[in-house]
Amino acid sequence: MKLKNIVTCGKRLENTQKKDKKNMIAWIIYVIVALILCFILYIASQGISRGLEAKNNNKKNFIDSKKNPKKNISIEIKRLKKLHDEGVLSNKEFEIAKKKILG
Repeated sequence: MKLKNIVTCGKRLENTQKKDKKNMIAWIIYVIVALILCFILYIASQGISRGLEAKNNNKKNFIDSKKNPKKNISIEIKRLKKLHDEGVLSNKEFEIAKKKILG
């Protein structure tokens, strides 16, 4: 009788240890998933803030270009010249773009 009780007690202990391991693995998985979600939220918030910053900069640049259009034209031509010098634009493309800027 005592031996039978010891065996059943050992089996119960073994079953609870298996359950404890499963619970521990489940919690580890939950923690990992939570960390991944936090990282994704962080990356998303960074993207949103950068997008808003870029939008505000574009709005500011647009307002500045309306105030001083001649300055904007000279900047654009300098940018085109730089692209032409780097070989990004051919002579024909450079002339077409320059005519388009100058009107």
